[in-house]
Amino acid sequence: MYLLGTRRTRPSAVAWLLLVLSLACGWAGPAVADRGEVRIGVLALRGPERAVAMWSATADYLARHLPDYRFRVLPLDFDEIQLAVRQRRVDFVLANPSFYVEL
Repeated sequence: MYLLGTRRTRPSAVAWLLLVLSLACGWAGPAVADRGEVRIGVLALRGPERAVAMWSATADYLARHLPDYRFRVLPLDFDEIQLAVRQRRVDFVLANPSFYVEL
């Protein structure tokens, strides 16, 4: 695995790194610290069940290594993702790069 390398980067490794950095730097805001739950919004291209199954291992890994937080995967479709960010229903988003530009 190359963490943010030029060859093969595992999406879960990148997601983990970005999430840890955002928590460490306080980007997630005080609301996360107050409730102890980090809501990870994921783009559910193949349906909500598959998205949760795909990203649950990452949430479990983060929970084991950051025991002060609970991590919850929220599957979102194309129409929901922007609204969820705008309404602050998610603390972190995993989606296509084009969404990051818009958000």
